[in-house]
Amino acid sequence: MTTESELREQLVRFARQMITTGLVRGTSGNISTRDLSRSYRTLVRELDIRMPVEDPVRSVPKIGSAIGVSPRTMRRAQEILSKAEAEGGSAGED
Repeated sequence: MTTESELREQLVRFARQMITTGLVRGTSGNISTRDLSRSYRTLVRELDIRMPVEDPVRSVPKIGSAIGVSPRTMRRAQEILSKAEAEGGSAGED
């Protein structure tokens, strides 16, 4: 398994390579959201990276606490999401 520092080093090498080949523009300083998004999509596409998708069931407690719903409601939401995922009805690109 790749450590975080090794992954960072690889990403820096890839970024430098992409800048020198003209796939993305190199900047020093502020970068716009648009440019950052474009560079991110290029990296993902060129390196054929699959980003992990967050499990929606794990997000329920955080969101539920933020909006003040009861623990019973959060459990029910988790049950519904788990059932939808098991039946292939949950949304997502993968």
